[in-house]
Amino acid sequence: METLVDHIIATLRTAKAGEPAHNEALLDAAFYFERARGMQELGMGWSKAVLAARITNTDTARLKTALVEYVQQGGDALFSLSKCDDPKLKGVFIQVLRRMLDGDAGQLYQAMIGLENLGERPFQDRRSKSILDVEENRRSARQYLSDLDKMR
Repeated sequence: METLVDHIIATLRTAKAGEPAHNEALLDAAFYFERARGMQELGMGWSKAVLAARITNTDTARLKTALVEYVQQGGDALFSLSKCDDPKLKGVFIQVLRRMLDGDAGQLYQAMIGLENLGERPFQDRRSKSILDVEENRRSARQYLSDLDKMR
């Protein structure tokens, strides 16, 4: 029997980015990670599939690995990965941040959010952390990466 994780991975391999099935798979992945971390649904709109899914360490690791590979191939699954709360993903978020400095503002923003969720400060001391602040996000990301490079 196909698990939710099997379904998500298969959908990401077959559906085109932006198609409803693709978007639903990424959202289910994010909510699966939240459940795996012990969060409660609290009316957040988890699908019936997520609510019914059996959460296992093996499936959680498989899903994380598949999403990392998807991101490294240019896919946009950072929102889902940011729900893992896994410090080992810091390098993935930094890679995307570097790659998107002058690229997709949405992916840049999601990489910054992923880093912030891990306790990093890619937004520096800014109060506003909006996806709409594109140029300010790019400046903050450049400064964060410059500071990071200086520490190496």
